Amino acid sequence: MADKKTTLIQSSRGSVFSVFGEEELNQITEEGKRKVAVSGKINEPGIIEVPENATLNDIIDICGGILDKKKFKAAQLGIPFGGFLTEDSLDKVLDFDLFDKNSSRNIIILSEDDCIVQYATFYVDYLIGRIEDSNKSEIYIKYSEVKEEVYRIWRVLDRISKGRSNMRDVYLLRRLSGEIKDKLNQEHNIIQEIIGNFYEEIEEHIDENICKTSQCNHLTKLTITDRCIGCGACKRACPVDCIDGERKEQHYIDYTRCTHCGACVSACPVNAITTGDNTFKFLRDLATPNKLVITQMAPAVRVAIGEAFGFEPGTNVEKKIAAGLRKLGV
Repeated sequence: MADKKTTLIQSSRGSVFSVFGEEELNQITEEGKRKVAVSGKINEPGIIEVPENATLNDIIDICGGILDKKKFKAAQLGIPFGGFLTEDSLDKVLDFDLFDKNSSRNIIILSEDDCIVQYATFYVDYLIGRIEDSNKSEIYIKYSEVKEEVYRIWRVLDRISKGRSNMRDVYLLRRLSGEIKDKLNQEHNIIQEIIGNFYEEIEEHIDENICKTSQCNHLTKLTITDRCIGCGACKRACPVDCIDGERKEQHYIDYTRCTHCGACVSACPVNAITTGDNTFKFLRDLATPNKLVITQMAPAVRVAIGEAFGFEPGTNVEKKIAAGLRKLGV
């Protein structure tokens, strides 16, 4: 029997449709006139039948709401890009004409926990993977003529995510995306719409070297999240006294004094201090065509993780982990 690959990759951080599922998604959405694949920061991702006159809010509710009850940020329609729906579109009836007729109908939901720079990088990464694919579908063939512009956009986004850019890069992104839009006669362009809707977030990345979602590794600092219970354990553990806050209220770190030693992370009893989380980036890498993903397993994990899945304590599950990772696309 053929080894069936995973179509939907889901975790507590969000969900993505894997590269193995593209043909299946195309077939499913072709069969049903109102079938849409929904993924991202939602509780119940999958293929849904969208009722007549349903709004984006209705669709999110059908999919169990946004993860962790976070605030809605945006929704991307279609791959290739069919446009962003932002907060002012939540109560409007979904227009099916926004979906490209030559590709699967899908909606990717972004929440306030999503970094728009990382999301743009993922989308451009995905596009590059399709452009480089020798068996690419007809819809991606036209992108070959703007291949150089797409690669340049990726390099600019990479600089922004690493704190190595300046505001001239925003001008460069606008110019390159404008060239692509003109050459391909696009109605929507993801970079232009990201700049238009999320300019302030991009500016924070460039001018202040801040990624508030802690998804850009090079810009991530120790951050006390809203899970903080105000117990003061981190404050007592800090060797340079850079944490402030009243008892039973969320504490804050003074980055002008913080040495990033990590003592507060170890002391926190509720895991409220983060140094960043790459889980969702890993899932997106798995969903990117022609991208080689390599994992490295810490020796202790082989015998420690099995207990969480019902194995006897100390059982070596290295081969089972490897098999699971292969099914995901590693």
